[in-house]
Amino acid sequence: MSILRGHFAMMLVVAAPDHVGAATLEQALGAAAAQFDLVFAVRAMRIDFRAPARLDDALEVSVALRQCRRASLVMTQEIRRDGELLLDAEVRVAALTASGFRPRPIPQPLHDELSALARTPL
Repeated sequence: MSILRGHFAMMLVVAAPDHVGAATLEQALGAAAAQFDLVFAVRAMRIDFRAPARLDDALEVSVALRQCRRASLVMTQEIRRDGELLLDAEVRVAALTASGFRPRPIPQPLHDELSALARTPL
């Protein structure tokens, strides 16, 4: 049985990256909600499906912060099987207030932390 394209996209959203840099990114974004009244919402996603996967395939999902802007982030993600690239994606997320879901700039301390991660491969 093949994995449907919608399931690939779902993997990108729920994947729990296991590298140190990605864990740091996840912690920084998670702490932002309480500390800064801030959440991030997917604004746009570009996905290139390159090869199919089967239901029982062991897949590796990776994420990297490519760019930190004043009110948004650009991340790249990949899904691989045994080193073979099956899917790559670019995800743009917008910064919003957690209380009202209105656009807002990323607070400077968090922006500085995320900008440092964007320069470091995850």
